[in-house]
Amino acid sequence: MPFFLDQARLIRIHLKGSNPQLGPSDGIPHIWDNKNKKDLGGELYAVGPAWFDKEGKEHRLAEYTNINFPDTSHYSAYKGQHLPRIDVNTLKQKTDEVAFEVVYSGAFDGVSRIKQHITIRASGITVNDQLEGDVQKARVYYPMLVFDGEEKTAITTNKHQVNLYLRDGGVCFESIYPKRSTIQHIHTQHSFRNGYAEVAFFDIEGKEMTYRISATKTERRKRQENQSQ
Repeated sequence: MPFFLDQARLIRIHLKGSNPQLGPSDGIPHIWDNKNKKDLGGELYAVGPAWFDKEGKEHRLAEYTNINFPDTSHYSAYKGQHLPRIDVNTLKQKTDEVAFEVVYSGAFDGVSRIKQHITIRASGITVNDQLEGDVQKARVYYPMLVFDGEEKTAITTNKHQVNLYLRDGGVCFESIYPKRSTIQHIHTQHSFRNGYAEVAFFDIEGKEMTYRISATKTERRKRQENQSQ
């Protein structure tokens, strides 16, 4: 199960038995003028947390890209006087389970420490996020490919899950903790590496949240597997 962490962003998850484009396969980036090598702004989303400071302003972990290179022309929301520290610790290495944590320490607009505990199993990936600082409420985002240029993604939702289906693959994004967290869908479309994307999210009152991304089978794939048995 490949996944990719890009500095402060979990942007790529490939699940066995799913459509790799739905993983997601990338985060939602700023609009980039490749000819003039210029960041034109926009929104930044990735799989992971956001928080609201005491003034109610939202800050996303995905916005703190390029934090190790603050003097470049590339955008970063990080304004701390000192570079943040990023530590990666391996917690478990087994054939059926791998677990590690990524800890960001620095001046993240009201948050001084962000810990992501990531567990990978055959069934999917589970993430626990913990924030330290003056946080009024927090949020978890999940970018969703909704159109790849040929087909629209079928999207079904219930209170705690959103399911995406494209061709023969599917992905489920599920809120685990707190238990009352309801997943919502923002229908604004953003340009995306593989087409157009929208975002799902859930809000919490607190500083800790857990969520899971797993593969789910389309009805066509279920019928194919039943016929082959």
